[in-house]
Amino acid sequence: MGESHRFRSWFCPCRSGSSVDIPSPFSLASDNVVAETIGSMYRMLIIAFAFAACSRPVPRPLQLDPLGRVGAGLGGEWAGGDAGPPCAVAADERAVFLGWRAARTGHEIVACDPAGHPLWGHHHGPELSGVRSLAADGGTVFVLADADGTRLYRLDAATGVPLPWEGRGEGDLAIASLWGDGTTKIEHADWLAADNGRLYVTFSTEEFVAVLDARTGAYLTTLTAPQPGQMSFSTTPMRDPETGLERPIDFGVAAIAGNGLAYFLMEHEPPWVMMSTTRWLQEDERITALTCVGDTMKSSKLTIYTALGAPHHQVRLRPADVVENFAVNLGKGGGRIEPGPWEPGALRDIRALAVDATGQLWIAECDEHFGRFTVWNTEGKEGALVREIIGPLDAATLHVDAANPLDIVLGGLRWHVGGNSATCVERMVRMPAPTQLPTDLRDVNGRVLWAPPENERTAWSVHRSSDGRAFAFRRGAGVEVFALRAP
Repeated sequence: MGESHRFRSWFCPCRSGSSVDIPSPFSLASDNVVAETIGSMYRMLIIAFAFAACSRPVPRPLQLDPLGRVGAGLGGEWAGGDAGPPCAVAADERAVFLGWRAARTGHEIVACDPAGHPLWGHHHGPELSGVRSLAADGGTVFVLADADGTRLYRLDAATGVPLPWEGRGEGDLAIASLWGDGTTKIEHADWLAADNGRLYVTFSTEEFVAVLDARTGAYLTTLTAPQPGQMSFSTTPMRDPETGLERPIDFGVAAIAGNGLAYFLMEHEPPWVMMSTTRWLQEDERITALTCVGDTMKSSKLTIYTALGAPHHQVRLRPADVVENFAVNLGKGGGRIEPGPWEPGALRDIRALAVDATGQLWIAECDEHFGRFTVWNTEGKEGALVREIIGPLDAATLHVDAANPLDIVLGGLRWHVGGNSATCVERMVRMPAPTQLPTDLRDVNGRVLWAPPENERTAWSVHRSSDGRAFAFRRGAGVEVFALRAP
């Protein structure tokens, strides 16, 4: 079998330093042959390991399946105010104008059509700015700005573009500048109403209403009443018995002294009250908001919408000629109990009312921390809730239930997500701490199964439930919830 080679064996049981003859199964021509043989074996091992690594299953990419959007306001670019709750609403023959108490990067005023589709949004800015009250008339939206009502400005109702006050250099008109005497210290107003080229600014504590020219902001006259609240106006032509000519007459309804409704007729030019009368509701019917719709010359055809505070928390529709009675009662008696189970058809803390061009009633509810808009069909004795608009809620408050990620808490409300929608089920007694979640999904070996785009990484978080399901949450205007599934 070829030549024998003498090797010093380190493994044989012989004396140290001894040598033995070991027959070689093959001839080694030189040490180079050994090196080449070992190198070939290493190459074969490396190739084998590479094939083994490549043969491991590669995780399939996961895709996002939308499950619902939570607390997103109107959604999209013009979702609403991101730093305060809904608080104001007005309407004209084309659109509805919604106001939020504050916004930083969102829009505190959003116009939408009667179906709730946004048309434009306005942020007065440049940083935090907000709304206290809104009015609309003659193609203009009038804004009582900031939560405490310190200034007035105007917007084009069709586009949301700011309109300057005619004859003034500034777009904002400070409430403190209305008096022009340098001594009056009234700096805050409460409510707005507008009609027929007039803007009515109510000062409830001071017990008067300032009547301004709606184009220039010039002060025209003053109306006085005990504890005046919100007002609503309509204009009707009246024929002068002496000249036979028609001239516009302004008819107004104002909430006064808590439960009174003052009716008055105003000569338009010059503005002065021609006649007035007051009707009184029950003592416990405290009026928090109102509007009116119909023919002002026929009181039986004029409907007054009155929002009531505690103990009722309802909106009642009343014919103007028998205002002590009501024909329609919207909302559950006693209102919504808070905190507690969520009841969409129950109202609370009503701040503003508006009727759109289709006859739907829009209601703004607002307390210090929470508000919403609801839209109602007012046909029948109790009407019907058409939709509710909640948010945008603060996405930083997101809390995800560990056992069921489709039960979440956002903005102090508990929600259930599913069926491409989100349902509010409870207003919480206290808000749980936000859940800290990873921004990507990995398997047990640390391999990434799904990750958001790099430029959106801080907006996303993911959660895997105990039964193995995976969900992704995108924070923005509210929170969007997705299931993570293989395609």
